[in-house]
Amino acid sequence: MSSNESRKEVGGQMKDVLSAKHITKIGTWNIKTAHSTGKLAQIINEMKAMKLHILGLAEMRWPNSGNFVSEDVTVLYSGGDRHERGVGVLISKEAAKSMISWEPVSDRIMTLRLRTRFTCATIIQAYAPTDGAPDMDKDIFYNQLGAVMDSIPSYDLKIVMGDFNAQIGRDTTGKEALGERTDNGERLLSLCSSNSLKIGGSMFAHKRIHKGTWQSPGGFTVNQIDHFCISRRWSTALQDVRAFRWCWLV
Repeated sequence: MSSNESRKEVGGQMKDVLSAKHITKIGTWNIKTAHSTGKLAQIINEMKAMKLHILGLAEMRWPNSGNFVSEDVTVLYSGGDRHERGVGVLISKEAAKSMISWEPVSDRIMTLRLRTRFTCATIIQAYAPTDGAPDMDKDIFYNQLGAVMDSIPSYDLKIVMGDFNAQIGRDTTGKEALGERTDNGERLLSLCSSNSLKIGGSMFAHKRIHKGTWQSPGGFTVNQIDHFCISRRWSTALQDVRAFRWCWLV
């Protein structure tokens, strides 16, 4: 399916999503793969169990792009030619009523635009190259992500989330962050600085287990490499950002 065919534009009627009077729960999750029988159903069950309105996915490993509804959840996905990488967004039945449009940019980036009560919101789900990837791959990703940011109307509430494979380190920028800053962390911080974004995971104090989004086999090393970034002028509306470790897929 081509990008033009998979792009969806609707006139949403619900405007309580991302409003001051209602809590909107948003998550992002590297699921490793959705390319196996029953995997999507498991993901949807976890989404409903956590009462999420919007769930961004990294490493779906679905080729091409498209959209459909499953168990009252709208599934949007953006992939490449192979069962590699791939991103997606799942939207609850209620939140889907606010959807204006969506765009499958690449197998690492996609966007979703929503109508809220007082403004519009653009959500970007991303999956960045690993920190050990060639600089050229990182440059291509961040140049493309920067171009997407530039295309968003200036008045939109902007949310950029996903697996950035980036440790931002602890300093005045991210005093609640884990680990030492990496090259990917520098790149993410530069993107946020250029686009007036704040990294949510650096704003809230939590136990280490509720900060880490990746752990090594055996759990000896814990890193914070998945991030939720929001427009700085809207950051006071963010009530909490934390990791949940009880979601398991088989």
